[in-house]
Amino acid sequence: MEALTALASNGWPSLATIVVIILIVLFAVKKGWISFKGKGLEIGKADSESKIRNMQQVYAKSLFESTISELPKECEYYHKRFVISQCLDEVERMIRENHITSDDCYIDTEFQIIYNIVILNTSMDYFRSEAFKEYLRDLITKLVKQLENIRKTYTVN
Repeated sequence: MEALTALASNGWPSLATIVVIILIVLFAVKKGWISFKGKGLEIGKADSESKIRNMQQVYAKSLFESTISELPKECEYYHKRFVISQCLDEVERMIRENHITSDDCYIDTEFQIIYNIVILNTSMDYFRSEAFKEYLRDLITKLVKQLENIRKTYTVN
């Protein structure tokens, strides 16, 4: 009881000390120096997940953009970039949902979605050929496996 009386008599300095302590704790959590995982509460992990998502997005973007040189020369450069950006939107959705697995069903589903995006946005016969389908399936398989590896490797439990 005496402690409460002493705290009350020191009013502003005590309040300032409490505020400074709270700010220091918040700064430490933001920097990742402190983390806490309790029942229904998790503090200090979002930054780690953000870094993983960013790494996955950078990898996906570089993988898809590297395909520009492998696509037919007849297809206009800016059209290639547009179609790739549409495909990357789907990949970013995959990453946001964070349910990426390398099983055949998941890979086939993502292949179908991305292939349909390509077909919807292109008219050249090359994109309907079996050679392109095989190329795209290999690309999606490589992408999904690497995204899963990134998540498994860098996730902090």
